[in-house]
Amino acid sequence: MVAGYTKLFMLITSLFTLVVAVKKRNKYSQLKFLYLYPLSSILQTLSFDIIPGTSNTQTIKDLVEKSTEGIFLLTAFTLIYYLF
Repeated sequence: MVAGYTKLFMLITSLFTLVVAVKKRNKYSQLKFLYLYPLSSILQTLSFDIIPGTSNTQTIKDLVEKSTEGIFLLTAFTLIYYLF
């Protein structure tokens, strides 16, 4: 039960961060692509919850888990590299 509240809180804060990042993206040049980080977090959370729920095989669930983690990490490291 706690995990459901945690994911809901994470999605709400990610959506709020996404809105703020989109509004502020033209303020500084470093903030231009910052909205991609919360967007990738939202997509990773939603795909991690929805796609494995539609499949019965553990192989597909593991594949979705690993691929969404990889995409999120790639986005995070690319943004860190770009910002610094």
